[in-house]
Amino acid sequence: GTLINAWFGYSTTDTDPATWTNWVPGVFNVPVGNNDEYWLDLSAAIGTPGTYYYASRFELDAAGYYRYGGYNAGGGGFWDGVTNVSGVLTIVPPPPPSNDECSGAIPVTVDAYGSGCPSPTVADNTWATGSEATNGTPACNSYAGGDLWYSFTAPADGIVNVSVTVNNFSTFAGAIYADCGDMVEIDCNGVYGVGQFPLTGMTGGLTYYLRVWDWGNNDLGPSEFCLEANLVATPGNDCPDPIII
Repeated sequence: GTLINAWFGYSTTDTDPATWTNWVPGVFNVPVGNNDEYWLDLSAAIGTPGTYYYASRFELDAAGYYRYGGYNAGGGGFWDGVTNVSGVLTIVPPPPPSNDECSGAIPVTVDAYGSGCPSPTVADNTWATGSEATNGTPACNSYAGGDLWYSFTAPADGIVNVSVTVNNFSTFAGAIYADCGDMVEIDCNGVYGVGQFPLTGMTGGLTYYLRVWDWGNNDLGPSEFCLEANLVATPGNDCPDPIII
């Protein structure tokens, strides 16, 4: 195997592998008789769901001349497009997260004001889908699908602050609804990077549904947030945290 270089290539079209541009180096596995065996987790290398055609490519002594390997039911041989052809690989996406729809909303506790987000909730939109059919399109922050749902009990003043502590979205956006299937949002807001934004207009003690998404649905991955009660001044005291001097 020391004088042989091997690759595995893929394409979305069933064409001659010599015309392909996507090639990933294979890993030497074991000698098999007179041959060297190479392997690769091609689905992991590609990553994106879809149907692909694949073949192998070999080079001896780094000479710059390639031979292409194809598949047949008997084991394969040099690719010729007739007897030895490209294999077909279908990458199926994993199922969406459990809170992909409002009906699967995950309950979140509203922390006390100033708690510092002690137990943040992870919101990973990697395989999330849209909820336009059941809850319409939010009015802010360029909603394009990929939302996640959470439920919570509104604080007494009907205001909750969304504190984003880790943000892999371009803008972490959120909207609230009184019920699943409600097409009318109560409030919509968001924050770029880490920070906090308020959501208002709720009635204290009632359950509401928080829908979060990435601006434009272009940035995927796990973000972290918590819900925090809004600061409410004591009646007759405009300074809730006085300093005695």
